[in-house]
Amino acid sequence: MDVEDISDHWGGAFDQEPVKPTLQSGGSKLVKGDDLDLAGSKFALLKNNPFASQSEDEQQLSSFADTMKALGNYNKNMSFIGWVASSVLFKTFSMMAIAANTVYLGTAADFNVKNAYRRVSGMPKEQELVAPDIVFAVWFTVEILTRIGAEKKLFFVGEDKAWNLFDTLLVLEALLGLVLDTGSKLSFLRILRVFRLVRVVRVVRTIKPLRRLRTMIFAILNSFVDLMWAFLVVGLILFVFAIVFDNAVATYFDELDLNDSDKLQEAKEVHILFGSLYESMISLWSAVSGGNDWMSYGEVLRKLGLGDFYFLVFNFYIAFCVVGLFNVVTGVFVDSAVCSRTQDEVVQGYLDDLKQTTTEIKSLFLEADADGSGTLSLEEFTLHLKTPTVKAYFSGLGIDPEEASIVFTMLDSDRSGQVGIEEFVHGTMKLKGGATKLDLMTMMYDSTRQSKKFDSLCLFLETEMNHLRSSLGHTGMMGARVAFTEYPKEPSI
Repeated sequence: MDVEDISDHWGGAFDQEPVKPTLQSGGSKLVKGDDLDLAGSKFALLKNNPFASQSEDEQQLSSFADTMKALGNYNKNMSFIGWVASSVLFKTFSMMAIAANTVYLGTAADFNVKNAYRRVSGMPKEQELVAPDIVFAVWFTVEILTRIGAEKKLFFVGEDKAWNLFDTLLVLEALLGLVLDTGSKLSFLRILRVFRLVRVVRVVRTIKPLRRLRTMIFAILNSFVDLMWAFLVVGLILFVFAIVFDNAVATYFDELDLNDSDKLQEAKEVHILFGSLYESMISLWSAVSGGNDWMSYGEVLRKLGLGDFYFLVFNFYIAFCVVGLFNVVTGVFVDSAVCSRTQDEVVQGYLDDLKQTTTEIKSLFLEADADGSGTLSLEEFTLHLKTPTVKAYFSGLGIDPEEASIVFTMLDSDRSGQVGIEEFVHGTMKLKGGATKLDLMTMMYDSTRQSKKFDSLCLFLETEMNHLRSSLGHTGMMGARVAFTEYPKEPSI
């Protein structure tokens, strides 16, 4: 039975070889197979590190081969329309069409507003462009039909059903605008096409310049629920303080001297800013959002009865919003953005870190290989570890440079006295950092498995010893019987 021995990770060897199937005499199995997928996956990733054993040219060729494979990823069980919809070329054209349509919407909006003003200025309007609308409508219709033909019912009930419904509605809007000539009435719906760019960013995962943009967009989308709650909290604060100031304004109007023209003029100013609950909330929002200088609103409140008191209340409102409320809201958004990384971004970040660390370790190996033999001896390794830069780097990886001989012994998995580049990279990556919970679980697993193997061995030896003892006992009895026959007792006289 195949058993993958990972205990060598702790014994000094870094290449774990599977134990060959072994049956003992009598059919007894000394090893009972156990699977440790979790530990095996961790070490398999380091053992099969693609960045450690491939040169830069090989990586480029591999990347090119993967791209060509994706372009021609035809499965005999896949329909032709399914192959077209899943091809990189089709997806690339779709993304380019969405981006081009977004640019066209901007230029069309600029042209429409300028063309509409020509009528106001007494100049004849220019002819609007229709050809781009037809081209985009035809392409998006073909795209939707192709995806429906490829995905069939999954288009409507699959994982991306919301996006698919959104795309379908946009295509129907474009077709209605062309057929019924309702472009001017439904032109505001064209703005929704811009949001298809979000889907483009969602699809593009491997282009480095777009990763940051994609992260920011998804941070905003994932924070949308928090944004709604933030709006509710801000609205509640505005509502409460608007009630306070409206009651003060109502009292001010009731006690106003109607014969004083100056007071009546002041009352008009107060009414403009705090004449209703809605106006009061707008004024309070403008005071804290930068719409107007908050001091101008404070001076108006000073004119009320007990004006200094309400002025202090207004100052408390400003301090509460600026120092407290908005900072709390910002903190909530930052926390939501930090936690918004998608699974593929986490994996890609780990792979990028793995690739960078591997490249740095390779450069250290090449610097330490003084004779250019492609391997490191203990002397070369010890000498290179004395370099301050290398010492600092290994300390950063959690490796003590003072224990060079121990580290070299652990890196030298084949006990040849020389460390190759793959041994150096693999070993250093495994020595990186401290022991994790998985490492402790691996040790516990190995200890338990070795204990079971030892118990099985003891049981096997005990069985064999009993069998041997039984055989020896049977042989002894036969020998005694033969001796009795050959040497009979002397007859008594």
